[in-house]
Amino acid sequence: MDMGAKVVVMRGCNNRRRSLLPIALTALLLAVTLNAHSSAPDRLFVRTKKSPVISEWASAAINGTAKSGRAKIWVFFTDKGFFDERGMVAAVSQKSVALPERAASRRVKMGRERVMFLDMPVRDTYVDRVRDLGGVLRRQSRWLNAASFEINVSQLDSLARLPFVHEIRPVLTLSRVDDGSESEPGIKSIPELPSPSGVADVLNYGASLAQLTQINVPAAHLAGYRGQGVRVCMMDTGYRKDHVVFASAYAENRVIAEYDFIFNDGNTQDTPPDDAIGQQGFFEILQMDV
Repeated sequence: MDMGAKVVVMRGCNNRRRSLLPIALTALLLAVTLNAHSSAPDRLFVRTKKSPVISEWASAAINGTAKSGRAKIWVFFTDKGFFDERGMVAAVSQKSVALPERAASRRVKMGRERVMFLDMPVRDTYVDRVRDLGGVLRRQSRWLNAASFEINVSQLDSLARLPFVHEIRPVLTLSRVDDGSESEPGIKSIPELPSPSGVADVLNYGASLAQLTQINVPAAHLAGYRGQGVRVCMMDTGYRKDHVVFASAYAENRVIAEYDFIFNDGNTQDTPPDDAIGQQGFFEILQMDV
């Protein structure tokens, strides 16, 4: 990375407890994307209500993770309030979908300059109906056409009967016992690789040289590619922002955003009480420009 780069940072949980949310979101996003490209025109905008809305597996997982009768769930909606191309055009004209300049230029480059279904927000009235049942909104995802809530388990049957609810799933987490080891189980140490010719003239990669050499980062740097003008978004389980690697970024005001999705604040470094309960969260974001 060029030392003049700008960065965005995300922060998450520690080794004791890790969320499976990235895996779940990736799989669900793939499902939604495939659904959105179905050959049947009506399926471009509408998902058929599942039967059952809460699968046997989901029901067991929700009940197994509920605390004091309340559970954290994802509610996937059947639509976004329109049901065909004409309805979407009308919805787009009524609701401004603003894209940052960088995002708009990238989409033009990829031939995706027009507003897509995935750009349209989750329908507010659907979220409000879940709130009417006592659901507390946690997150919304226009990409998944879904929202995450904390709600009484006793209300799940009523929620499942709402005509616009496609499916209900648990918010997934994984717990494991910390064995005190610094490294992850099953991950072998990366062998030391010879430094590429001229690497000393690029950057001091330190302990990261072996990993970066595997994907030819030093070679790219030697060829003059250092990510200039690129915005970088890093997602991880927490950052030591006082570390030397972040010093120049903060000194030059290149860190443009950071957010902690565990505690919903703008500090991606563990601070009390983060150290005590951060194990229950997912991730934080730190963003920088390159």
